[in-house]
Amino acid sequence: MRHVLATNLLSIRKIRNMSQENMEEVTDVSANEIGKIEREETSPGLDTITALALGLGLEVKQLLDSDLDTAAVFLNRKGGSE
Repeated sequence: MRHVLATNLLSIRKIRNMSQENMEEVTDVSANEIGKIEREETSPGLDTITALALGLGLEVKQLLDSDLDTAAVFLNRKGGSE
């Protein structure tokens, strides 16, 4: 599960052209924590996963889905360079 979340979070950032700092602004999860999640150095709790999903305009299940729907991720974009 850690790998899926890490991969999806990084993919979402790239699709939306966001830095970790941009993601921090919309999710209230620190850029440092986002980096640790993406590098699979930590297993975030439910509160952190929920904050990420809500801030990104996604559902928790989308963040944890091994078949991430990239079109939905792009269409539900928040933050980043728009």
